[in-house]
Amino acid sequence: MRRTESRGIHAALCTLTMLAVAPLASSAADLSSSRQGAPESLIERVISPAITAQVIVEFVAKQDYNLMEMVAFDRPLQGEIVKVLKGEHRAIKIFHPAGSAIMPIQAGVSYHLFLLERADTGWFYSIAIYPATAQEK
Repeated sequence: MRRTESRGIHAALCTLTMLAVAPLASSAADLSSSRQGAPESLIERVISPAITAQVIVEFVAKQDYNLMEMVAFDRPLQGEIVKVLKGEHRAIKIFHPAGSAIMPIQAGVSYHLFLLERADTGWFYSIAIYPATAQEK
């Protein structure tokens, strides 16, 4: 494929993407203003893991986890839940989902894990991980 053809295809894809996303963005603004700040749109839920997560915990891992490396299987995260920041406190199994990459976890360091429950297993999987000290500032 010649360079000019690929530029034309790229421009067309960018235009189609903007046409598809623009109505979502405007409806997100309408939803948030009509609900007095209650985020209900897909765009608002995707932006903030604190809104999307069913459970948020402060977690200290027993070992280092290189979660930047994508693998084809779910990885269990072994450690201690120090505090539950959102959701109910119960014994939960935490997994990092297959095919996703996120920041690595170091043993002995506190992290805030933002979790969603997987309906078919009842396990919780991470959607976001932040150092606990960064969240407390």
